Amino acid sequence: MKFFEFIHHVFLKRVIATILGLIFTTAFAFISFMCVRSMVAVTRGYHELTEIRRQNVHVGNNQSNSNNLNNAYQRHPKQLAEVSNKIISSLETTGDYAIHWSFDSEQKANDNSGMVSAPINVLTVNQNFFLFYPLSVEQGQGLYQEVFQGKSKSIPVLIGSNLSNSFPIGNEFKFINPSNGKTETYKVIGILRKNQGIQSMYQVDSKQYLNNTIVRPLRTIEIASVNPTQIFAGLQDLLIFGKANNQLTKISRAINSHDIFKIKFYTANENIDEFLKLYRRDLIPVFSISIIVLIITSVFLIWNTLKTIQDSRAEIILRRALGMSIQDIFLSTFILELTQSFIALIPAIGFSLYLTKFMKNTSVPASLQIANTTIISQNEITTLIVIFSFLTILDLIISFVMIKSVQKKSISNEVN
Repeated sequence: MKFFEFIHHVFLKRVIATILGLIFTTAFAFISFMCVRSMVAVTRGYHELTEIRRQNVHVGNNQSNSNNLNNAYQRHPKQLAEVSNKIISSLETTGDYAIHWSFDSEQKANDNSGMVSAPINVLTVNQNFFLFYPLSVEQGQGLYQEVFQGKSKSIPVLIGSNLSNSFPIGNEFKFINPSNGKTETYKVIGILRKNQGIQSMYQVDSKQYLNNTIVRPLRTIEIASVNPTQIFAGLQDLLIFGKANNQLTKISRAINSHDIFKIKFYTANENIDEFLKLYRRDLIPVFSISIIVLIITSVFLIWNTLKTIQDSRAEIILRRALGMSIQDIFLSTFILELTQSFIALIPAIGFSLYLTKFMKNTSVPASLQIANTTIISQNEITTLIVIFSFLTILDLIISFVMIKSVQKKSISNEVN
């Protein structure tokens, strides 16, 4: 109780100054939250790309024109099929490639009550995809090697966490594959861990979430029947690695031999380094603003503390005479500053809750939708912890300034 009385009779006598301090702290907290949130996303994305960075991987940048593809479908379907087969054959000859394509479906998943709950995305991957994107399953099992060699009519699949109520493990269902228009039978063998996805090499701070995704294997028996639309989608982020790097010119020639498909290959590290170069350039102004606001906030809070001691010298002497120790003064100051830090984080917390709610909305595309069970996403939680930890350190500094100033002004000696 004595702590709150001290706060009331000493600090809150300067109400306007206290409110201004809170405003400065809130401004710093929100600006730094946006800055740190971005850095957390980039750091996490960079870490998730570790395997791609470690190996000598070339990444395809699809520069094909969709109009050329549509014209070829209408005017030269036979030639288009030949070109598509040639591309797949060149990739299969090298062996060391990872390909995937993703298509949103117009079909919706229904929960047990029969209400429409989520849009659906179908992601088709070959076996090498998992060398670079090791998806974790929360229940069941992953797409093991035998799945890709299988020939059964029922295709084993993994299901995103938002679809697990509609398609539980062991469930077998028919679904129209949006990449080929065929009705296929899927059997759920695993549920993906929530909020994981495919990390972008072009935007390291973003990724394609798989919470609303059916992950379907590209089986060996299906490779020869891959259609041009699937190839068109698969050329973006086509990964070439290992011995296939020696055949990169041959692969490029096979893809670029006609005007239908066009691709350029860059190393994964070139893509990532280019992003980081531009990111650092764009981050500097925001980071500089954050530092300036921090300096202003710190200077004002320290000045306000010193001014409070000066204006409340008699009150502090009285409370010291009544038995209040230096440690009590330190704790009183720290409690006040820590409370202000909590309040200052409210806008950032509110923004995090709003963003999470928005990304759980079924109107959001499947590839952007996070898990329904998420309250605040992991990046936001990490950012809030970082910012609060920093504010706590600032609170401790101000509290030490308080007691050192009290001692320096000989208030303690006057009491004795």
